[in-house]
Amino acid sequence: MPDFESDAGAPSQDVPPDVSAEPADGGWRRARRPWLKIIVSLVVIALLTAVGVVGLRSRQNEAAPSARAAAAPADVATVLPELERFVERQRGLTFTSPVRPELLDDTAFPARLREVDARDADPAATAASQVSLTALGLLEPGTDLRAQTSRLLDAAVLGFYDPKTKALVVRGNRATPGVRATLAHELTHVLQDQHFNLDRPGLDQALDESSIAFSGLAEGDASLVGTAYEDTLTARERTEAQREQSGGNPPDVPPVLLGLIGFPYTAGPPFVTQLIRAGGHARVDAAFAAPPTSTEQLLNPQRYLAGEGPKPVATPSADAARADEGVLGELGLRLTLQGYVGQSALGSATNGWGGDRYIAWRDGARSCLRDTVVADSTADSAQLRRALTAWSRTAKSKVTIDADSPAGTTFTSCR
Repeated sequence: MPDFESDAGAPSQDVPPDVSAEPADGGWRRARRPWLKIIVSLVVIALLTAVGVVGLRSRQNEAAPSARAAAAPADVATVLPELERFVERQRGLTFTSPVRPELLDDTAFPARLREVDARDADPAATAASQVSLTALGLLEPGTDLRAQTSRLLDAAVLGFYDPKTKALVVRGNRATPGVRATLAHELTHVLQDQHFNLDRPGLDQALDESSIAFSGLAEGDASLVGTAYEDTLTARERTEAQREQSGGNPPDVPPVLLGLIGFPYTAGPPFVTQLIRAGGHARVDAAFAAPPTSTEQLLNPQRYLAGEGPKPVATPSADAARADEGVLGELGLRLTLQGYVGQSALGSATNGWGGDRYIAWRDGARSCLRDTVVADSTADSAQLRRALTAWSRTAKSKVTIDADSPAGTTFTSCR
């Protein structure tokens, strides 16, 4: 996962520092992943803490319900009106139709999640992403990407909102502190969908980062509301909510999955915070009409606010039949290079990302990927080449780097 930092040459906005691998929305662009079809609440405390994410909380100044005395959990139906009012006040929007959450126990919830997962599965696209991730050394050869993803979602998801069916499903059948906090997050997604439409299949099909960038906007918005609600709980309730959300240790899955699935939950809140500072919730609302299109914009909100989008890049040629194609983005470069260069070098090498395009193919038993990256400046290009060179010396994959050209820096990785 990206290692965010505030050193010279690295992003300086309010982004969680020292991230080595987080959970969120992602994989590479052609894979139609279930976390892009439904809007999930992850076991954020357990997973993000386990991988070293800090600074996720971001408070807002909206008036909140008074602290509650410790008591036996009420029925969700009893507390739902209060939760809805809080979410409406926090976001400055009003629900346009009634909300009827489904509350499922620890047996029924995973079964329901797997049903939605199966509905949205695209085995061919998942296999394509597996080629790309393997070529970059981010997956071990032979890894079953779909099975690993299902394991992670089964362990990590607290609740989800399905924009296709308008179903809001929560793990838990009593209004415990953890269930209430999850509902505050998911109710925000319902509100977003009612006002801005979250079902955007065109984003999932785009060969770029539009889908994960949109997820960062939606999750950042919902996470801030959920956090603001948690801040209204008593100390005892917060402890109980954290216990409910801890979920034990994260499953033993490839770190890249934690990085991709968690990205919107870590980059999204600081991004939305910057939008609020720039123009209040009206600016956040406007972002749903013209959402970010790259992970660079999420990591660098001022570039989004300035209208700085990705530079167009021609797709490089493949040495065999195409298996996958898309954009790595600043996130993909960070995932690839982390662990092979120092923190400052990683930030310097990837913060100058201007655009890229990759193509992947199979070479016998090997998976290969070729990517052309255009940097923002000559100095940024030099920083990137230095980082790619360091990676090539010790990478799990075999890496070659072409001479720079006006088209950008091109590298090939096979494993």
